[in-house]
Amino acid sequence: MSSSESEMLEYYRSRAPLMQYAGLAPETERVLSSYAEYFSGALAERDVLEVACGTGFWTQKLARRARSIVATDAAPEMLAIARSRQFERTNVELVLDDAYSLGKVRDGFDGGFHFQWISHVPRARLREFLAGFHAKLSRAAVVVFGDNKEQGTQPDSDGNLYQDRTLPDGSHHRVIKNWLQPDELRALLEPHAAVIQFEEFDRDWFVCYELRA
Repeated sequence: MSSSESEMLEYYRSRAPLMQYAGLAPETERVLSSYAEYFSGALAERDVLEVACGTGFWTQKLARRARSIVATDAAPEMLAIARSRQFERTNVELVLDDAYSLGKVRDGFDGGFHFQWISHVPRARLREFLAGFHAKLSRAAVVVFGDNKEQGTQPDSDGNLYQDRTLPDGSHHRVIKNWLQPDELRALLEPHAAVIQFEEFDRDWFVCYELRA
């Protein structure tokens, strides 16, 4: 793990108590509910592997229609919040695991999901992450992931962009924040995917694809 990745993990460990998604504005709630309907429909009745699940906000929504979900995150503080959620069904397992290794979860999932994670993956590790993630999935598995369109500035030698973020305690953090364009995503996914569909909204984008059989 590079120093920038370590700093990003520490940022999210510190930020976890602030990520409760409480008191959302009606319009925000409407938008997020539409996203959840999209994810849930694509992954309904599947055994889903979710990486970088954070506080379990999306896990909770996906679990309503998925057969089962194994949701992972590298930050124990995030998973503590996820474990405090009231899930409607007993089909969720939460696992402390690194998104690049996934050594604590089984193989053979027929669904995959992550949201607002890919923008934090260093460009030099995109293929590594996707290969490891897809290795945990079965042939013809369906994958949905997306992110927002925010991006950082001041590219490094690998082309990664960064955002400077400050937490209420006054601590400053530098976080990788890339925005992958459709052509770049297609080039990354075509070796793995049989069908690729893109969805774009005002602030967010999504891709849904089926792994090659």
